[in-house]
Amino acid sequence: MKQNFLLLFVFILGLGALNAQTCDPDTTGLAEGFLIDPLPFIAETNPTGGIDTPAIVGQPFEFVLTFATPATFDVAGLGTFDVNSIDLATEGALSNLPASMDYACNPPNCVFEKDSIGCVVVFGTPTMDEAGDASTVYDIGVTTVVRTTLVDVPFTFPNTLFPGNYFLCVKASAETPNCEFLLADNNDLSDRVARMYNRPNPTSGFTEIVIESMESGQFLLTVSDMLGRQLHYQPIDVIAGTNQFDFDASHLAEGMYIYTLSDGQARTSQKMMIRR
Repeated sequence: MKQNFLLLFVFILGLGALNAQTCDPDTTGLAEGFLIDPLPFIAETNPTGGIDTPAIVGQPFEFVLTFATPATFDVAGLGTFDVNSIDLATEGALSNLPASMDYACNPPNCVFEKDSIGCVVVFGTPTMDEAGDASTVYDIGVTTVVRTTLVDVPFTFPNTLFPGNYFLCVKASAETPNCEFLLADNNDLSDRVARMYNRPNPTSGFTEIVIESMESGQFLLTVSDMLGRQLHYQPIDVIAGTNQFDFDASHLAEGMYIYTLSDGQARTSQKMMIRR
């Protein structure tokens, strides 16, 4: 009886090892000063970046992000710091993943030490619900912490230093056409939003974000700092014509911020200066 139990225990351990997900870093696309590869997708300047492989319903999917941890890290307004590591939480560091998907790191603790190269693999088998009628785009974000000798800096990709998107296209079948963002430049709302600005700018507290839209729809308004940390998240209904939305910036420190209007696929951004 004990032998049977031992054999079953060894079998379960072996099965877990077979199912464990891991990745190998790909250094072919890395360049000096880049923390992550591939860089985000930008239709005009980096059309081959981001997640270039669609996920197909019922088929295993895998995509690898490579991290290269530098020896130093520049923080705007604060200077240059010696780096200890770049850390990801082992759960929840990748936002907006389909429910069928998860991620794992190499090394397994998702801590990429200074002067090392590691990777994160996104994996799973998407379901028909996640593809919608034919295909659905998921805009993936990656949240990290850059740990330096003096301060820990939250750092989210994509951001103003590494702009663009990690779009994941989930398709109902291999025959389904790729998501539109892979075929055309839908990363810009200029065909629907004529103008977006805030007044006053610079502001010391309350400011009004003005959106001159050519059509009505539901959008997401976000405000981020220059490190890509999202500080404000607000779903809004925009009507055709001029729209005004109040934003209270009184709790934010002096400096430059980015506010973005997005429909989940395309976006437009502007800069806001806070000065007191």
